[in-house]
Amino acid sequence: VKLMEMNKDYEFIDTYDEVIRITENGKRYLLLGNGFSIAFDKMFSFKNLFDYAVNKNLISLNSPLHNIFYYDFKTYDFERVIKKLEESIIVYARYHTYPYYFLYLYSDINNLKRILINVLSELHPEHAASLDEFNYSYVKNFIKEYDSIFTLNYDLLLNWATLELQYNKNNIYNCRLEVNDGFRRPTGNLTFVENNEEQTIYYLHGALHIFDEGIEITKISSKNKDNSLIPQIRKNISYYSKYPLFVSEGTWQKKILKIKQILQ
Repeated sequence: VKLMEMNKDYEFIDTYDEVIRITENGKRYLLLGNGFSIAFDKMFSFKNLFDYAVNKNLISLNSPLHNIFYYDFKTYDFERVIKKLEESIIVYARYHTYPYYFLYLYSDINNLKRILINVLSELHPEHAASLDEFNYSYVKNFIKEYDSIFTLNYDLLLNWATLELQYNKNNIYNCRLEVNDGFRRPTGNLTFVENNEEQTIYYLHGALHIFDEGIEITKISSKNKDNSLIPQIRKNISYYSKYPLFVSEGTWQKKILKIKQILQ
């Protein structure tokens, strides 16, 4: 319990367990950020992704892109660097007599977005069975308490956990979450259906298993809960240059624009 002093009076902030108790008869909504995946496994941290990209020479050592991360902004946050590069394009666009810089920046922005997808798909665990069972059980017990979940993460951790809840719901005590991510199979493919009033899972920034097919948003799936999606994702990237849907733009304005373009 945290203790805060306000106007010389003490006010107690409810513990997590108390909040769960208080909201028992109400609706619970959960927003997941990158901390959710990092808390599960540091493999999902931006530092780990950056180090892997450098070791694989996806980001060349001492290249402008590498030095922007390592020296200029001292960050491993891919989206922060993408934001800075996007802002730089606006500045350099004013210097129309130097088009080379504009093209170089634009190229690095697109390359960095693809590097993020490539690195995450290569480092990602093959299937749920390879996860640490203790932490994975904690994840499932954590998310089952909510009526709707909104996630900003790209990895498959939430997808795997919700699938297991769906398969085993009758054996899970006090599970509130009705698993529905908005995808249906009307024509053989899992296709996103807009304005689905029953939807409870929202991948706000896309994910590794979600693809923009141009005329529809689709989700790859396995035939059963033990099959791995990762080989399918890697094959799509390596053989077909078909990349998952990632909303990795650097600013919230650009993120909204990208989402609106996707849904048009």
